[in-house]
Amino acid sequence: MVETTTTTWLWLGFAGMALGTVPPLWQLVADRAPERRGHYLALAGITGVAAVAYGGMALGVGTVAVDGRPLYTLRYADWLVTTLLLVGYLWLVAGAGRRALARLLVLDAAVILLGTAAVVLPDPVRFVAFALGGLAFLGLARGWSSRSPGGRRSPGRSRRRRSRSSAT
Repeated sequence: MVETTTTTWLWLGFAGMALGTVPPLWQLVADRAPERRGHYLALAGITGVAAVAYGGMALGVGTVAVDGRPLYTLRYADWLVTTLLLVGYLWLVAGAGRRALARLLVLDAAVILLGTAAVVLPDPVRFVAFALGGLAFLGLARGWSSRSPGGRRSPGRSRRRRSRSSAT
């Protein structure tokens, strides 16, 4: 039986992410529409940054020991950059307002940074960081679920309100 190690999985992650970077880069060159350039760049950035992070982790770059366990600092840096790119990409697709984007980016960064703090801080401070990260995540989820393109309340919410108010 073939034994798989963490390094093997990291190299597979690198290969998958590197291959996943090719289609948006291809489209960036093939599609001359300037309004879609940001979309392709964001998608290539997400998988490209992840590929670099996985390759670095496979080589042992940025790995430190915390409480006797390996902490892959590149993983957290990758998450910080790629999730911000992902939020930005979804913003491009949804066409939401800039204020909504700023709020979502701050909440997303807080989730990653507080999660990182929860890994490296001692007890009981780590639990506070974890709880704050969870609250930031709930805010992020609420921000996505309560907004529609253009930053208005989602249609389902407004219909329920109207039907309740018209029934009385």
